[in-house]
Amino acid sequence: RDGFELSEVGSMLEKRGMKPTQTRSVLHRSIFALDVYHLLNWAEAAVININGRVPDEGTVVEAALAWHAAKAVVIYKKDDRAPFTGEDNPMLTCLSDLRVTAEIGELPAAVERELQRDRSGSVKHVLTLGKEIAQATRELTGTQELSRHLADCVSAD
Repeated sequence: RDGFELSEVGSMLEKRGMKPTQTRSVLHRSIFALDVYHLLNWAEAAVININGRVPDEGTVVEAALAWHAAKAVVIYKKDDRAPFTGEDNPMLTCLSDLRVTAEIGELPAAVERELQRDRSGSVKHVLTLGKEIAQATRELTGTQELSRHLADCVSAD
């Protein structure tokens, strides 16, 4: 899955005289660089499997990289477990605009929909919205005012 067998390459590096700590460092940096290269220069979409109570850390990083690069991000989850009273962390699910596909057979259509959607302004839009919300949290005095402001400025498609 990563393009080479870690244990084989690690053994060869150590046979060449590399210390185990150096070997791990070389392997980890190589895997990271290869994964980022494949994701950002080769893939058009990232399908993120978040089954389980907490998603894999590498999956979360790949999802964030894909979103920031305006790649299609499709989240798959059939599992009911979630860390926040039955909901997954919005820092992850918002990468797919809160769309989560629960049936594996629906993934091809979900990927196709995301590939067709214009995501070019997503990062800029979120930064602008975040700035506006940050300003509102400083300027608005009560929870009721802030709630009204959020209801007006944040789209709940």
